[in-house]
Amino acid sequence: MTIRKKLLISAAALSLGLGAFGVHASPDMQRGQQRHEQMQKHMEKRIDDLHAKLKLNAEQEKAWNAYVSAMKPGQGANQHRPSREEIANLSAPQRMEKMHERMKQREQAMGHRVAATHDFYAVLTPGQRKVFDDNFVMGHARHGKHEGGKR
Repeated sequence: MTIRKKLLISAAALSLGLGAFGVHASPDMQRGQQRHEQMQKHMEKRIDDLHAKLKLNAEQEKAWNAYVSAMKPGQGANQHRPSREEIANLSAPQRMEKMHERMKQREQAMGHRVAATHDFYAVLTPGQRKVFDDNFVMGHARHGKHEGGKR
């Protein structure tokens, strides 16, 4: 058998092995990644839509950029999520302590977001505040007011 044939057979075997690994290893991870990417795109569109509706002047843009940066997910709250293995090796009181630590991190991150929202809101005109109020739901811009639970 020539070296070329050995390389081709090895490459084929490797690609089959990697393909099988990809199919069996993580369909949930793949769906989770796709869902995360879709949510990210959706949030970016909503933020872009709000930005366009606000019609900010040059001075307000700096505050907008700081606001958007502070509102990004993962700012402190999700820096380290313990794995199942880490949790399994802890006693019940230790698990509760971990949960409490994470709650404190999320509360701190929320406080940072509240402060950023106040700072941004302060530079808006009354008309822009109305637009912001009408398009803000739990930290995310929305497309319109909810009526009867429907958009």
